[in-house]
Amino acid sequence: MNFQSGIVYIFSQLRLTREFYSMTWLETFSNDLPVLSALALLLIILLTIIVILNNRLRQVRAALKQANHPFEMAVDHRGREVYSILANTEGIGLLTTDLGGAETKILSFNSGAERVFGYNADEVIGQNVSIFHHPDEVERFSEVQDSMRMGHYGFSGETTLYRKSGEPFRALLTTHPRRDKTGEVVGTLGVTVDISQRREAEAELAASRDKFEAISDQAGEGITIADTDGNYTYVNRSFCEMIGYSRDELLQMTVFEVKAKDQDNSSFERSKTTREGRPFQVMLQRKDGSEFVAEILGKIITVNDVECVMGIVRDITDRIRTEAQVLESEEKFRTLVTHSEEIVFIIDADGTFQLSEGQGLAHLSLKPGEVVGKSVYDLFNDNPKMLAKMQRAFAGETVTSEDVVAGIHFSSWYTPRRDADNQVIGLMGLSVNTTELKQAEAALQESQALLLEAQAAAKLGRYLYNIETEVWENSSELDKIFGIDDAYTRNYAGWVNIVHPDSRDAMLEYLQNDILTHHRTFDREYSIVDQTSGQQKWVHGFGRLRFNDEGKPTALFGIIQDITDKVRLEEQIRQGQRMDSIGRLAGGVAHDFNNMLNVILGHAEIALEQLEPDQVIYEDLQEIRLTAERSADLTRQLLAFARKQTISPQVLDLNDTLAGMFNMIRRLIGEEIDLHWEPGSDLWPVMFDPTQLDQILVNLCINSRDAISGVGQITIETTNTTLDKEFSAHHLGFTPGQYVLLTISDNGCGMEVGVLDKIYEPFFTTKELGAGTGLGLATVYGIIKQNHGSIDVYSEPGQGTVFKIYLPRQVGVSPIRRPERQIQSAARGTETVLLVEDEASILKLTTRILERKGYTVLPAHSPGDAIGLAREYAADIALLCTDVVLPDMSGLDLAVAVQEICPRVKCLYMSGYTANMMTKNGVLSEDTNFIAKPFTMEGLAAKVRNTLDKPGP
Repeated sequence: MNFQSGIVYIFSQLRLTREFYSMTWLETFSNDLPVLSALALLLIILLTIIVILNNRLRQVRAALKQANHPFEMAVDHRGREVYSILANTEGIGLLTTDLGGAETKILSFNSGAERVFGYNADEVIGQNVSIFHHPDEVERFSEVQDSMRMGHYGFSGETTLYRKSGEPFRALLTTHPRRDKTGEVVGTLGVTVDISQRREAEAELAASRDKFEAISDQAGEGITIADTDGNYTYVNRSFCEMIGYSRDELLQMTVFEVKAKDQDNSSFERSKTTREGRPFQVMLQRKDGSEFVAEILGKIITVNDVECVMGIVRDITDRIRTEAQVLESEEKFRTLVTHSEEIVFIIDADGTFQLSEGQGLAHLSLKPGEVVGKSVYDLFNDNPKMLAKMQRAFAGETVTSEDVVAGIHFSSWYTPRRDADNQVIGLMGLSVNTTELKQAEAALQESQALLLEAQAAAKLGRYLYNIETEVWENSSELDKIFGIDDAYTRNYAGWVNIVHPDSRDAMLEYLQNDILTHHRTFDREYSIVDQTSGQQKWVHGFGRLRFNDEGKPTALFGIIQDITDKVRLEEQIRQGQRMDSIGRLAGGVAHDFNNMLNVILGHAEIALEQLEPDQVIYEDLQEIRLTAERSADLTRQLLAFARKQTISPQVLDLNDTLAGMFNMIRRLIGEEIDLHWEPGSDLWPVMFDPTQLDQILVNLCINSRDAISGVGQITIETTNTTLDKEFSAHHLGFTPGQYVLLTISDNGCGMEVGVLDKIYEPFFTTKELGAGTGLGLATVYGIIKQNHGSIDVYSEPGQGTVFKIYLPRQVGVSPIRRPERQIQSAARGTETVLLVEDEASILKLTTRILERKGYTVLPAHSPGDAIGLAREYAADIALLCTDVVLPDMSGLDLAVAVQEICPRVKCLYMSGYTANMMTKNGVLSEDTNFIAKPFTMEGLAAKVRNTLDKPGP
């Protein structure tokens, strides 16, 4: 065997020896055809596959024909014996029905029907026959039944039916009127044959034929098939180009019409007698009259049990068939192998290399022919798996292998070499370096894994919705988003059930109108119901349509992202923005409102001092004073919500501070409600204004009391806790760190989601008119935020409410014990006070109050007047009492200017709203003397006296 024919032999053995043992003739003639390429042989293999598939299809058709035969007998003779044969024929579904029109009921159902439809007879007898049909087909088959009622023949043909599982399948369906003994039509007889296998076989055969023709048309050689009379039944494109005729023309011609006139028919006749294949040369004539020498391999093949003659045709006109040209051709081919990137090798039966060529050897640091004469058992003794695969080739098997040699990946093919007696005399092989491919595959797998991780992190799920079948496929991440498992029915109705009722109508209209009708891109946010938890979620769907050749949409594919956290954070941000807007409004109103309240409260107190309690007007003035004080409380609550309240925080032990408040809380909530206290151990210190802590506890406990009907319990707990980044990422306004957690819970009526969204808004209340102002929780919210804490609430109707307040831990400081409340009496004085207030009514009132307490007052309407009075009375001024917000100059700047004139003067600031002029986030420094408006006479006198009595300037 020469080198060229040996290589051809490798490829002829590569696939056909094991898989198509009946075609062993190919091995024989391959050795005698030095010009046959691997591509031509591959086409022969594909042709053989088509023959096998065609035989399979023929067998299926024969089975269907046999199955239809007894059915035809049943239709023609209607005999009980034939009916019995039909009822027991495997693969034929037989059922009978009444004549119920749209309500047609199933009366009988044979075992063949059970196998075809997947139902047991007990499940369907008495059921409407429409369970097997698509809803759109029910009316059509009702009309057929009406026709049969009149004695006409029923339906016969192919249709789509549905199994119990919901799977559609193609079936041959025939219905026939069923008569009683009098000949009256009393029902129908239906025979169903599942032809889906036949359709699959036909599709498979057609696909194989198309594949064969596509590959055949790419072949460099001409390929022809003719019947034994010489009529062409198939020609490939190469032969058409070679001969000059079109395919349609050749299929109307014979092999004798394309040969030169001086050529006889002996070659074709010899081809009709052999299955081994024999090459021969013949002169052919093109359509334009020119002639060329063709080398043809002709042999008998069987197609659909019919013998045909196949020919592989090559134009060899330019080849000179001499020994020199053959040697030259062999040398060219050897050069091709030598310079190829693959490794080609031949090994004898003893395992000794006879040939090793190819540039791929360089990857193993070998030269072509370097291993010739060496044994594979010596070279690869450390690779038993590869040797085992070679042994299988030595035993006669063609083996495909993935090997690793010296750290390099190879894809190898080992095929046995045989002698004239078909005995294995060694093996031939081809190895391709696939290291880069393996690396690319590994990189692809890693990329896919990263993609899946990224989709999981981004909560992205993939889907493909088949519009015709209404069935969708999806990724596992989408299962998590929807809360479904493998048992969930993935069809249109299943998706509709997942969509939240609030979004359902809008989504169905959007899908039908915008997507399916107007073919727009799917881009929509909507809410769903998690099928596991029952919770509402929000998703964002993206998708595009796929279309068939007629422009009709066939599928919708895309991604769905869980945006629940995003939607909730956006809602929290909007809520925070609403709070800030209301806070700014509250802060702006507070200054002027407090000034007016100060005038009302002050004049009422002055008037009360001048009256006896038994006078009639005394009670009216007292009511005016009390109303002004309540109004002042409302203003302070608004400022607390707006985080504009002036506070004096201290380092506190929360347990110690709360314990001192319980007697007051118990009196507020009443005896029917149990107050349960669970203090945490080793509690961290916090920085907080004690008076504000009173406000928080009172407001929350009163709300809990009002939520409990009759007997109940309020629980107050403290503990240390740490918030991580994950928790903070899902809770707007929370920062990772260490906190002291104050929890106040009750077993009251609880709140709905709509109420929870508004509880911190000022003046929002669920209580009856007059039972509450709606500022309690707004005040709590503002106080906590002003002290750099966070608040969270959980509540459900009938399940009570839990408020969790997180206060930042103070590190490196020790808490102070809360001092006992003291009532401070207002002392009088004789010092000179420089009083600065731009509001005339408050300046007049404050002057009267201080003068009644014995002080000498120098009133000033503006900072300029105050500085002038300071220069005039410098030595006598002991105290500067000034509003913080003044025209032209702030109270702080005025104090600096006055202290330059009177270095020993002390300062007391007044304001109904500091606007952070003298505080940082509303927090006063320890050495600042401040009194908030509105103030009482006694409160102002006490603060003036306290400021004057402090040591230092």
